[in-house]
Amino acid sequence: MEDVENMYYKLYVSLLNENENEVKRIWIKNSSEKIYHKKKFVKEYCQRVDCDFMIALYAIRHDMMEEGDYAEAEMNDITNNIISLAKHRQKNPKEYIEDGLIIPCKKENINSLPYFQRLFYLPIAKVKGIENKDIKQKNYKKKEIINPQLLVENSIENPLSKKTVKMIFMGLFALDCVGIESEEDFLAFFGHYRGKKSINPKVKWRKTKSLCAYFVDSLSHNLLKKDRTQWKAFENLFDTKGLASAKNDFLKTGNPPKGHREIAALIDKSLSK
Repeated sequence: MEDVENMYYKLYVSLLNENENEVKRIWIKNSSEKIYHKKKFVKEYCQRVDCDFMIALYAIRHDMMEEGDYAEAEMNDITNNIISLAKHRQKNPKEYIEDGLIIPCKKENINSLPYFQRLFYLPIAKVKGIENKDIKQKNYKKKEIINPQLLVENSIENPLSKKTVKMIFMGLFALDCVGIESEEDFLAFFGHYRGKKSINPKVKWRKTKSLCAYFVDSLSHNLLKKDRTQWKAFENLFDTKGLASAKNDFLKTGNPPKGHREIAALIDKSLSK
């Protein structure tokens, strides 16, 4: 018997990688069009291949947030559209209840999500006729735990263990790059969520912007294995701007920032773990 208070219906269908990539390609291809037409093209594609339009919009929104290059009005339009679709599913969940995915998750984790993401999940306790005795393991299509990454608005896809992320943080703390009070936010940014206060993680970087850029770029390429550094996400984390420009500046001069050897040693130590 499962705890009905910690059970939710997932009111969406995740996109296949090829569908998500095509949605983003359509959006970029039609970047000069008005937002109404861009959404129309995406919706037509979703209808054609039978994928979830709401999650297609969410994928586009996530990409815009990551890139940091978007018009505020367009972002608001997409967010409001997602909210409208999600609210409709909350009121009319039959399609998702009959053939949906039941997921076990602590109530406080769902409540800690950004508002529009909370609407993606419907508490089983709110559905009439469903009682504890009806919730059994055999009802699952698959057992899916909510990805901690979804619990943080500003975060990145992260292959690193909590132990490794904590080691990196303590190394930065030892170098006086960050304060100990930022540990929870740093962990949350990398998907290791511990408390409600870290929905939008912020960490104060105490050293130079150039050293911050050096750390971010080295971390991205050597530990996160990214071909392209997600500057916008890290700028949000460290509450700064111009990290890419700071990197270009020290590359032009050929002089890495003061403290780069210590950062390099920290990254190398993390690689060996």
